[in-house]
Amino acid sequence: HRYPVFTLGKSPKYGWSVCKLTHYTREGYIDRLAYIAGNEENICLPEPKDEKRAERTETSVQGGFIIVDYSEKAIAVFGDTKPVKDALHALGGRFNARLTHDGQKRAGWIFQKTKEDEVRRLLGKDE
Repeated sequence: HRYPVFTLGKSPKYGWSVCKLTHYTREGYIDRLAYIAGNEENICLPEPKDEKRAERTETSVQGGFIIVDYSEKAIAVFGDTKPVKDALHALGGRFNARLTHDGQKRAGWIFQKTKEDEVRRLLGKDE
């Protein structure tokens, strides 16, 4: 049997390349994998992510609207937004019926973080 091994190599002429190495014996296959796995440079573990959900700040605006920092780049608006849905859409918001808030699926609008001031002004004026 042949035991193929795929490795990532660097060629000075072509940059990164995927190489297929074939070993004809089981011992050669095991030795090659042990060499690759034993090298510290080949171990890539992702950094643990901070819990940003706990850091989310909530602001309750008049009329029951809730504005939440949904991610690094987005804010979400929850509440009874039906009367102002056209204005929210005109600001560039997207309605999503399956947003997660406080561990529950809720309907709401999602906006870019850059539009936060405009959204706050709109919701503050309408109520």
